[in-house]
Amino acid sequence: MEGLLEKVKTRAIDIAQVKENLEEIAGEQSFAAKTDKLTTPLDDYKKATIAIREQQGKLEEDSILSIKDISITFERGHIERIQVRVAREFGDVHIFENIYAIGFSSIQNYKNFEKLRLFNRKSTRQDECIYLSDVIASYDNLLQLFTRDYSPADMAINNIDPVTTPVLKLQKEKNIRLFDSRIYTDLAGFSEEAPNGLVQVEVGRRFNINTNRHQGSGRYDYGWFTYSYLSATLSKIENKDRVLPLRNAGVIQNNVIVSPSYATNLDLRRYENTSIQFDLNVFMFDWPDNKFSLYVDLGARYGHLRVQDSIRPVVNGKIGEVDLDKAFGANTVTFFPKLAVELFSERRVGLMAYYQLNNTTLMSNNKFLQVLSDTKSDVTVLSLDKRARLSHMVEMLVRVETNRSGNGMIFARGRFFWQQGDANNFFPQIQLGYAYNILFRK
Repeated sequence: MEGLLEKVKTRAIDIAQVKENLEEIAGEQSFAAKTDKLTTPLDDYKKATIAIREQQGKLEEDSILSIKDISITFERGHIERIQVRVAREFGDVHIFENIYAIGFSSIQNYKNFEKLRLFNRKSTRQDECIYLSDVIASYDNLLQLFTRDYSPADMAINNIDPVTTPVLKLQKEKNIRLFDSRIYTDLAGFSEEAPNGLVQVEVGRRFNINTNRHQGSGRYDYGWFTYSYLSATLSKIENKDRVLPLRNAGVIQNNVIVSPSYATNLDLRRYENTSIQFDLNVFMFDWPDNKFSLYVDLGARYGHLRVQDSIRPVVNGKIGEVDLDKAFGANTVTFFPKLAVELFSERRVGLMAYYQLNNTTLMSNNKFLQVLSDTKSDVTVLSLDKRARLSHMVEMLVRVETNRSGNGMIFARGRFFWQQGDANNFFPQIQLGYAYNILFRK
């Protein structure tokens, strides 16, 4: 811009000098000849003036905005919220903010700052924005052993003055959150006929994988393979109905029972005493303005249970007095897709809804049969019933935080399981519990 102004000044001097020379030129030169001598410098002057105006307009459009202060919230390896208050013309203040959670845990996250836009709250135009790299110039993470997650502790910092605080130091969490634990009771387990565990313990941990989000054409975002979740559940702590009794159709040939012992697919789930589950998120869709997120997960689950058959002696073609046999262990492996919707009405109260399609395979060394139901399966022969493997689960969970640190939560959870091919074969779970974090102080 300064070079352009100097050029204009030089042209103006040249024009003045030409005018002096013209006054000294002999009268034999016509007025038209004098005008011709002025044409070239006058055209250059006009072009320079137009260029200056264009540069001034561009400078006004791309002018550097004055940041008054910044507020920022870090949660679970993300910038959950950032608000930048900017001074505009006539003393007006505009707020520029993110419209989705921004990953803040990996080197790739920090490289993406130049692509991430913060939008003007007062404007509906998508181009009314500033870039995150203009607010956070760089994040100089300190290297640490045995970690690739450089995110700071969960915190909220308000009204940061960039003049008085040009550099901000962020600290890691003083406590390591090892696991999220839940202790709950199943209200449906109070029924005399229900084998659900009255007291159960669930321990789990979430691991961030890919914290990068992609911004859609509107005010939403999405991501791929964002997290994994590993959990283990211990049930049947009380003595009630800890062993699954096997049934038998009692088909006799030559004074021998030829029909196999069996249990339904849902019985295998109801009598589990131990399980380990792994969930991998493959896709997530986040719409912050409407306060909900959608998750699509794939998972695998290992389950263990105790089963007990009966000794059925056959006398004269009839089953005699039945006695209990020794209990033994059985194992199941379940693979499933899961769809989850999370509603963020406010921090203290949240709602989640799930749907899960289970494909369960029994591993019992052919000691008994996995069937769909007593009425719709052939329980007279020991043959694989592939239809029995599929079942459905829907779940509603309401959580209520008990403190601001997020280290305590009361929840209510309702589950409903039903068998594919026989909806009359089902069971519910109604659970109340308390969730807390197992912490290790560094």
